Amino acid sequence: MITAENKEIKPIVIYIGPIGHSGSTVLANLLGQLPRSISVGELNRIPDWRKYNLVCTCTKPYRQCPIWTKVEYFVGPRMNDLPDIILPYRVILSSSSILRKRFSKELNAILSLYQGITITTGNSIIIESSKDPRRLRLLLALQDIEVHVVHLVRNPFSVAYSYRRTHKKPAYKGNQLTEVESVWKNTLRWIFVNLVFLLLVIHQPSSYTLVRYEDLVENTEDTIRKILDSCGIEIRYIPCDLSLENSHDISGGRWRFRSDPHLDVSLKPIALETRWRRVVWMIGAPIVILFGYFLSNYMRKKIKLGNNIIMLLKLLRSLSSTSKGK
Repeated sequence: MITAENKEIKPIVIYIGPIGHSGSTVLANLLGQLPRSISVGELNRIPDWRKYNLVCTCTKPYRQCPIWTKVEYFVGPRMNDLPDIILPYRVILSSSSILRKRFSKELNAILSLYQGITITTGNSIIIESSKDPRRLRLLLALQDIEVHVVHLVRNPFSVAYSYRRTHKKPAYKGNQLTEVESVWKNTLRWIFVNLVFLLLVIHQPSSYTLVRYEDLVENTEDTIRKILDSCGIEIRYIPCDLSLENSHDISGGRWRFRSDPHLDVSLKPIALETRWRRVVWMIGAPIVILFGYFLSNYMRKKIKLGNNIIMLLKLLRSLSSTSKGK
């Protein structure tokens, strides 16, 4: 049974996904600057941050961070029940009622964590960039939070190129490096998680917004406003510059530790060798085109890809509602 510490508190969560190296930390940082909002990063990695006392974006170890120490005190022992980052993909196929029974302890811990963040920071809108569609499925099973899904897509050439490079993990002690992922494996994962993220709309999040990273960089204000309109949030001022002031993200892009963070508009398609670009294209051409890549601006507007995807999702949602009604 899912319980709440305070049923009057219903956290609003804007969940960004579904794959890394796509600008999710950038988008979360921008949204986190809005009034009543806070960006918390990848909450699915909190067990690691607690276990190894890793560095928060504020540059202090987790157990010395002024925000997370308060959250820890509020949530108490339930912090130990937070789900591990690795969940089976079969949870995506499970019904909400089954998930609430099977993961009741973990869902209670997640709910307490959101309420703890809301109460200790005074912010009612939580920006989470965990990305993983399996975690999103768990959140959609919770009845005491409002989940808004932001589907952030980036050019697969850029994502594959980024995953082929290795660098130090700034939040870890020593010289730990990120893992390198092959182009073909990354492309298959890019296709899979993006399709799964699309299909999760049948579980009826409070809202769904499809955003391309390239559009975010080129037209930041309009893209942020598009997300806020979808979430039903009315705010006049739209932040267009990154800021690390009062930032306490768990994990995320390594630019969090720069002294001069900035939006990176470079897509680096040329840096990815021609043979690997062919691999990306051969494996994922239909899905890549679905999200409007490698099409002229005229064609993208003509066939209205974004609108078509939204119409498809509305159809899936209506079919899901009909089946539940029966």
